[in-house]
Amino acid sequence: MILILTYICSLAFFHFFGKAIKKKPAVLYGICILLSLVSIFYPREGGLPFLDFFFKKIMQRGVLAGSLFILVMQAPVLSKSFFGRKTIYLLRGEMAICASLITLAHNLAFGGKYFGALFLGHGHISLMELHAAIVSCLMILLLIPLTITSFQTVRRKMQAKSWKKLQNWSYLFYLLLYLHIFFIYQGALIRGKGEYFFTLMLYSFIFGFYGFLRIRQYRVQKETREK
Repeated sequence: MILILTYICSLAFFHFFGKAIKKKPAVLYGICILLSLVSIFYPREGGLPFLDFFFKKIMQRGVLAGSLFILVMQAPVLSKSFFGRKTIYLLRGEMAICASLITLAHNLAFGGKYFGALFLGHGHISLMELHAAIVSCLMILLLIPLTITSFQTVRRKMQAKSWKKLQNWSYLFYLLLYLHIFFIYQGALIRGKGEYFFTLMLYSFIFGFYGFLRIRQYRVQKETREK
């Protein structure tokens, strides 16, 4: 439910503030960086209930970043009748940058334990957590060039063909994102946290349905070009 709520709220935010974001996207990026920094240093205990929910459940756990990435991912396959299709198309670059900034903070907030175990052998992590950490490293390697080239100032300096070729790596990023989510939630289920089952099934449906629609769209486009 948190994922669905965050998805809807994110879409509504970009829908109502889309024009202002297009005019001054740097303001939004600054807000994302500020919120990310707060989430990194947010106290484990003693916070207000609303702030606890936002920073611990949505920011630190990557739900907001995941919701934004899902919006960007879905843009090419959304039906023309979908309410937010126009908003997503117009602002998917800004959404991707915001999601990337928050993701980097998510890795700083949660990655210390896992990256320390992965690279330095400090501490102990489960097999699923190890897989999630490896996938996370691969995601970061892809995310850096994809994010940099999402800025309009950088994009304008690139040839359209080169930019599109680089952005095609986003499909691999989406696959890695799902694998990262799968390993995290599967690890929780193995530890007996059955409440995560529905959330994992929801993510699986979203990414699986997207994959189906994207493959079908690719085949239709290919057949159209061959005619």
